[in-house]
Amino acid sequence: MKSVPFIVVFLLGVVVGGGGVFLTRPADDAGTAPAPSAPASLPGVLVSVRNDTGGPLKNVEVHYTGGSFYTDTLSPAERFSKRISPTGESALEVAFSDQSGSEVCVEVDSGLRPDGAGSLLVSIQPEGKLEIKDERKAQQ
Repeated sequence: MKSVPFIVVFLLGVVVGGGGVFLTRPADDAGTAPAPSAPASLPGVLVSVRNDTGGPLKNVEVHYTGGSFYTDTLSPAERFSKRISPTGESALEVAFSDQSGSEVCVEVDSGLRPDGAGSLLVSIQPEGKLEIKDERKAQQ
């Protein structure tokens, strides 16, 4: 199978995509597109919050030094994430309303720092307890 020149693929993408610009890579001789290369490491820590309570949560907020993020609802087993860069050393404060309507606020000494990288998974357990899975790179 012959490869289509990149410019043809690009222009076809612009026309078919309704003017949206996106890039594709030509297929190899086997007809499959090569795997995309891994993105460069992004700054900050990816903080994910997962609902492992078995019931829906409402008004889920995560606060840290220099910012916060929020979602209206978090269904059972659902997660939401944001890449953060705290402005100073920081704990995480997670606040939410559980399925009975009780407001819960838990602070976790996460050891977040402005130069942090990697990911941190915060699992909200039954009875409002938090479990942390820390996959951050070592911070010096």
